[in-house]
Amino acid sequence: MLSLAEREKLGVLVNNLSIYAMQLLTHRGDEVTTRVTYNILNVKKEEPELLQRLHELAGEQNDESPLRVVEDLSRRPADMVQIIWLGDA
Repeated sequence: MLSLAEREKLGVLVNNLSIYAMQLLTHRGDEVTTRVTYNILNVKKEEPELLQRLHELAGEQNDESPLRVVEDLSRRPADMVQIIWLGDA
């Protein structure tokens, strides 16, 4: 179970990842993209244990790790395939 604080941080992470993905797909708002990237990396810095737990849960479900997605944000996607897969292509 996640604590209330962890669920709030998870909400911040999910919301910002969604906004980031939308910005990539629409090619709009470098200012917004910069801000949400900052927010996501801030969650990584402030809540490494939460991201590690989510990484482990994702592995158990054979799902994409939020930790991996956050780490991939440091590399800006170069083409549409990378944009869609957020770095897995």
